[in-house]
This record gives sequence, structure tokens and C-alpha cells, in this order.
Amino acid sequence: QDILKNIIAVLRLLHDASGKSIGLEEEYLYNFHQVLARLSEILELQKADIDAATLLKLFGKIARSIKIPFSGEPLHGLQIMGLMETRNLDFENVIILSMNEDSMPGAEKSGSFIPYNIRKAFGLPTYEQQDAIYAYLFYRLLQRAKNVQFYYNTDAAFGISGEVSRFIRQLNFESEHKVVFKNLAQQIYIKTATPIVIQKTGSVLKSLNRFLRGGTDSLSPTPLSVFQICSLKFYFQYIARLKEPDIVSEQIDAAMFGTILHDTLEILYKNITKTKGSNIIAQTDFFSIKSGVDGAMEQAFRKFYHLDPAQRFPLEGRNVILHDLVKDYVQRILSLDEQYAPFEMIAIEGKGSGYKTEIEILIDGVPQFASIKGTIDRIDKKNGKVRVLDYKSGRDKREVKDIEALFDPHKDQDWNKAAFQLYIYSLLYIAKHGDELPISVGLFNITELYQEQFEPELYWKNGSAIMDVRGTLPPFKEKLAELLTDMFDSNLPFEQTTDIKKCEYCPYKGICHR
Repeated sequence: QDILKNIIAVLRLLHDASGKSIGLEEEYLYNFHQVLARLSEILELQKADIDAATLLKLFGKIARSIKIPFSGEPLHGLQIMGLMETRNLDFENVIILSMNEDSMPGAEKSGSFIPYNIRKAFGLPTYEQQDAIYAYLFYRLLQRAKNVQFYYNTDAAFGISGEVSRFIRQLNFESEHKVVFKNLAQQIYIKTATPIVIQKTGSVLKSLNRFLRGGTDSLSPTPLSVFQICSLKFYFQYIARLKEPDIVSEQIDAAMFGTILHDTLEILYKNITKTKGSNIIAQTDFFSIKSGVDGAMEQAFRKFYHLDPAQRFPLEGRNVILHDLVKDYVQRILSLDEQYAPFEMIAIEGKGSGYKTEIEILIDGVPQFASIKGTIDRIDKKNGKVRVLDYKSGRDKREVKDIEALFDPHKDQDWNKAAFQLYIYSLLYIAKHGDELPISVGLFNITELYQEQFEPELYWKNGSAIMDVRGTLPPFKEKLAELLTDMFDSNLPFEQTTDIKKCEYCPYKGICHR
């Protein structure tokens, strides 16, 4: 009901804003308003509770059946008429549209269970009579006309045959009139895409500076990765704030899969630490944790779909399979954690997060501080060692070539976005807790969870695990400062990436014509 009311309000707004200049479109607005108002009234009377998808299909079916009449002044201007309306009227100039076979005359339609042969034998109406009516009205209309133009579509699309009407063929071969055929087509040409360059001046610079100390925002690993890939995409997304459209899916997609997985684990560990009043997770706690998986998943689904606590998320179709997959991954992670226990949970997603730090950079020779933030999936501690972990539902790799490779996204085989993110998380952890303890970084990647000897730690290209990132954080921080300096340098504009492959799934590729 709210959807219908909102659409009706939009129709009224369009009508009021357009005034009398809207012309023929006013008929569309009026008819759509009538249909929607009637549909809303019927649903209220029936007290029908239908979802948005069903409502859209219902409206589409009703709208396709509507025929909109255009009324005008009979003695002035262009007359838009149906064939039946032209009876006994003479025009000097006639334009007939849709002169395709099956449109003129209309396609054979049978609205009866009586077969054609029986109808013919007993003198009942058949499609030949309908064709005869079309033919009479057609030739009667042309009787006193001086100029006649026919339009037909040569493209077999939109339910049209692409064949010219038999009436035109008949005129061409059997009458004395000369029929001239002309092809009308929109000229198509390819325009060379102009490179887009955005200078860092005025409002652009002002919006960018909100990420500096004292500003209203901070940079997370995602916008930093976007800037590495394409500085223009960073501008569109975080400076101009051209947001991607929110798509509500009835089925569990990849993004929703990861969100449900994260939220379920967060709920489970928050509940156990709250119940115990301690962040120490022992092996004996996992009987209680595992028994709460179904309830935690239900909460995660309700949170994702913004449902009331009393509402249950309806599982049906493909969602049942994906629900079971998420549950399977959650139980596998819990089993790995049970083997690793006991450990101290320092942070799990929202709890204990809110990590921030600042990186000193030089902007036009003046020292400034860029603000960095992040929400870390999980930080735990055991035997004097800290683990900074990230849950990944994609195909992220754990191999790291070297620190330089983390800042070169155009070498796909070496760039590791997940490792870049975890290194930033390590900086955030140290800013809050210090660097007295060894810090390892790792991924709970669902593509690797079922390996017999699964270990989450990242590893160097030679195969050795990265057991402590503290030694490589200084060069990483130095490279990060260089990246931020380029971002805030007013002499370096936002430009398109030269790697066209990166544009394949970019939501802004239409703007760049790539």
C-alpha cells in the first residue's frame, strides 16, 4: 500500500510540475493514476497483503491491457485516429503507421472453440470477414487523399513480423499509383571517448579534505584500494558521491552471503562473552556456541532484511541451499576455533572496534594528517601472540610477494587486496593497543576452510608464513604515506585507469564510455 501511495504521489507531482506543457503525456499520467488508485482501493477493501514483486507483476499485467484514447479538436491540428474512426471522413494528407503484416490487417485471432471449417460451413463469422473490414476501411480512407505515407518496421522485433502489409503490395502491383519506398534509419556513429580529468580545486578539494585531521570522515581500506585501481572511480564514489543503486534481491547473493556469515559469527561470540562476563573463549564454551547457530543465523537474516524481531525470514527455493551453505561454513569456523581454544577475543566485528589512526603526509610542503579507520572482523590473542583476522567469502589469496606489490593493483598476479587491508588493520591495532606483542594476519577464506591442515596466516611467495608483521609495517606505512600524498596532492588530478580490464565491472564505466 505504501508503494502504491508513493507512486500515485509521484504521478501527481509530475502533473503539477509540468503544467500544460506536458501535452500527450498528460493522458498517460491520468490513466496510470486511475489504474493505481483503483488497484489501491481494491487491495484496501480485500485487505490483501502482497509483496512488492507481486504488486509490480500485477500492475504490469493490468497496464499492458489498457488502451489510451487521444482526444482532440476535430477541425484543428493533427488528427490521431483509429481505422474505425475514419469511416466516411475524407483527408487530403494521410499517414498510416504500423503497416506491417499482422498489424494491417490484424493477425488471425480465434476467440471460439468452434473450428474454422465448421464456422465456414455454417456461415459463422471467420477471420476473412475481419480482413474484409480492414480492407474496406483502408481503401475507403485513400479514396480522396492527395498524399499518403505508410510506415512499417523492417526489423522483426517487438512482436512485429518485419514484413510489409499485403495492402501495400497490392497497391504497388495492381493499382496505377506509383509507390515509392524509402529507408528511414537513425544514423549511428561511434564517437571517440574523451578522457575524463577532474582537477582538485574548489568543492572537489573541500570534499577531499574531509579525510584530514579535524574533518568529518576517515578513509577505510576499501576507498584506498579503489584509489589505487582508478583515481577517477575514487572521485565518483567518495568525492562526487555517485552511489551505486541499491538492489534488493529475493535470493542470497555473494554480498549477502558474506554479511550473513559475518553477522552470525559476531552474534555467537558476543552472546558467549556477555553470558560469561569474560572475553576468554575456552573449549568447553563451544557446546553452547554451536547450539546457538540457528538462532544467530535467524537474527542475522532479520537484521539484513530489517525485519521485526517477531518476524521469521521465509526460506524457500534457492535460499534454502545457500542458507545451509552459510551454516556449514559457520560450523567449520567454529570447529577450527574449538581446536585453537583457549584464546582471548579482543574484538569481533562491531564489538570493541572503532579503530582509527592518522598518517602524516606533506601537502604542498605543509605537514598534514590523513585519518584512517577500519572495522576489523576479528582480533584474538593466545600465548602472547595477536591475530588480526578477516572473514572472506570470495577467492582472496593469502600469498604476498612483497610490500611493493601491495601498492601495484595493475599486476593482478601479485597484488593482494586482502593483504593490503590486513596490513592497514595491523596499523589500526597498534595505534590502539601498542606493538609489544607479535602480530600475525590471516584470512578465514571459505575456499580453503576444508583443507586438512588449514592455517589462516598470510605467507610470503617463498612459502614461509608471516608470523609477525611488525618488521614489515614501517616500509608499508611509508608506501601508504606516498599513496595518501598522491591522493591529496592538488597538482595530481583524478584520472581514468589505463588498465581497461579494471573497467569491466565498474559501475561508472558508462560515464567513461568503456
